[in-house]
Amino acid sequence: MSQLPSQIDAPNPEYVILANQIYDVLTTAPIPAIGIPSSVMTKYKSLLDPVNESWDIVKNKATSTSVQLTIFNNNREALSVLLRPFVQQWLYANPLATNDIIQSTGLRLHSTNRVSHAGQPKDTPVASISPISGHGFKAIIRNEVGKLAKPDGVSIIRARYFIGVGAPANPWDFPMFKDYTKNPINLMIPADNAGQIITIAFCYVSTTGAVEGNYCVVIVTKVP
Repeated sequence: MSQLPSQIDAPNPEYVILANQIYDVLTTAPIPAIGIPSSVMTKYKSLLDPVNESWDIVKNKATSTSVQLTIFNNNREALSVLLRPFVQQWLYANPLATNDIIQSTGLRLHSTNRVSHAGQPKDTPVASISPISGHGFKAIIRNEVGKLAKPDGVSIIRARYFIGVGAPANPWDFPMFKDYTKNPINLMIPADNAGQIITIAFCYVSTTGAVEGNYCVVIVTKVP
């Protein structure tokens, strides 16, 4: 099943460069007037600083240790949990964030075909899933007229999920996701999660993973 990476999942050092560029553009005068609360940027910096500090150590593979790499990876994931909904809410889905502002942060521009004025795909998918061998699910995603075809201007179907109890109310806050270009989808979950509760939702995504549309009805089940 074909998957496309998000910019938030870019390899290093591209990820570190992007994370710093987003922060710098949004906090350096003249600061873009797009309504981001200062508390949000303070949280961003509190997660960005450990990434930069640990990256300075592990970027030299010849002298860094596996323990130091684990620390960096954990710091990176903590920042990514913030960044995924951050770029959606405050940049792509924010009518105050112009294409020039988005592009200046290093992010790809969203599509303008079959999307709303906020940059989101208009269609809400309808999803059904069934368990398959190998601790996964076969998901069938239909558009608003009951067809498998993706709407015009939509190139990706995103499966976002949360493993365990206490899933966030909004699927945008689910920390894990996979992107697919074909439908039906085989969503595979690591075997060590077998038997755990999993909360899954699907949405259409514009262009190359930039802007999430509305999510389908959330599905709660157990990892087979």
